[in-house]
Amino acid sequence: MQPTPLISLSDLTLTTHGASGRRVLVDGVTLTINQGENLGLIGASGAGKSLLALAMMGLLPTGVVVERGSMAINGKAVDVGDDKAMGAARRGWLGMIFQDPYAALNPIVAVGKQIAEAVRLAHASPDTHIDEAVADALGQVGLGDDYASRLPHELSGGQRQRVVIAITLAGRAKLLIADEATTALDSITQMAILRLLRNLVGQGRITLLLISHDMAVVQYCCRRLAVMAGGRIVDEGATLNGLRHQASRQLIAAAHYTPGNLRPPLVKAKAKLLEVAGVHKNYGTSGGRDGAGVLRDISFTIKQGEMLGLVGASGVGKSTLGRVLLGLEASDGCPNENPNKDKIIMHDINNNSSGEGRIIISPRMPNRHRLHLSAVFQNPATAFNPRHTIATIIAEPLRLLPAPPTAVAKRQLVAAALTQVGLPEEAMTRYPHAFSGGEKQRIAIARALITAPKLIVFDEAVSNLDATIRQHILRLISQLVARHGISGLFISHDLALVHALCHRVMVMACGRIVEMGDSDQIFAHPRHPRSKALLASVLQPIV
Repeated sequence: MQPTPLISLSDLTLTTHGASGRRVLVDGVTLTINQGENLGLIGASGAGKSLLALAMMGLLPTGVVVERGSMAINGKAVDVGDDKAMGAARRGWLGMIFQDPYAALNPIVAVGKQIAEAVRLAHASPDTHIDEAVADALGQVGLGDDYASRLPHELSGGQRQRVVIAITLAGRAKLLIADEATTALDSITQMAILRLLRNLVGQGRITLLLISHDMAVVQYCCRRLAVMAGGRIVDEGATLNGLRHQASRQLIAAAHYTPGNLRPPLVKAKAKLLEVAGVHKNYGTSGGRDGAGVLRDISFTIKQGEMLGLVGASGVGKSTLGRVLLGLEASDGCPNENPNKDKIIMHDINNNSSGEGRIIISPRMPNRHRLHLSAVFQNPATAFNPRHTIATIIAEPLRLLPAPPTAVAKRQLVAAALTQVGLPEEAMTRYPHAFSGGEKQRIAIARALITAPKLIVFDEAVSNLDATIRQHILRLISQLVARHGISGLFISHDLALVHALCHRVMVMACGRIVEMGDSDQIFAHPRHPRSKALLASVLQPIV
């Protein structure tokens, strides 16, 4: 029996016209997705994957036009450029899980109400059934119905992504387009979501188009793979081994990490830079002591020039710990607290102009102390002001200096920072939208380096990048850490990456550090059940 096409694209071409003239973004894509199929779409950043998905949803950004081509849903032609027609097509046929869950959610509406809206639009269900449908959708993605009353900012990145998936499932779309749907998830949650998606396809409830940078994810979840490069479909196959195009082989090669091969050299005699002693953090009332414990008695040290990895499931407090270490949030003291506890101390700061031997990190510390701390966040697009030039963005931390540099000196510092991350000096006059994801992350690293910090917190700093660009950025981070003697806290869901880059690793669970030690030792012989569960759920591409 011949498979029944659910979605058919024919010669779809998307272009944009600007000051530099016509630019082709998606070039003559012809693609069929059959009912009940799970198709994986992979490719480097900028290949056109997400733009193709947005075209299929009728959600093209302003300035991008359909120059030619057509789309049919269940054999019926739909005008991709007609907003009204695409709006009708989306209802009951198409659903999409976006890459950035926070941008996809209304920040001032409880997530249960957002799921309920999808139920009403898809089913016109009477109100008496909506609460049950919301609870069912949350349950399918591993969240209890108590999450329905929470606002998006009260959830971790992984939990927000699960809510977005729940909204799409509640609408019962025939085709589910998942654009990097597991990027923000830890390995345990990722595996649960992938099993859910695969089971939904197996049960005949959905057809799946899975867009991902992760070779192992598409290999696990999909029975057919397609590769995009330069706006075109350049390769197709049933397995990674069946892909032969050069772009495919480059992506596959970059997806493998060798343990330790990215670690900067570490001098064993180096003194400790950071000391964290018994830190707590709670969100609640009465000073926070009766709220939910987010961080509980956290203690560790980081040596000068050391990369320390921090791993754990979504929502365990990794990003909260990063913010506390940066002095962006205050830690909470304990009843009858020991004066030597609940402290974050940076040692050996004698080689700076302040002449101080150590500093205590807190939101109240002076600007001259903040110069020693910096961060690179997961999504540079949300960390940059889109109306500022790259020069202004990179130079922003210089305002912390006691004597801000002159305009000429500032320009020289920005140029030097761009050179360090492999970008040309002329980039400083451009705006964020003119750069790819990998280039934006290089700019974020340049901004982090401009004050010559002692410690950089990397919070999922490469999770949004494709495998090839990720390898480049990781090598860059390793080289810069070694060259400048910087210490780093590397927060990541990607355990293979942590094993390759970090000297030591900490495992968090329920707000506590449950295991800590040498990376090779912990990855070879984990002792704590949470460490074992995380490692057991890691996917590796098989070629």
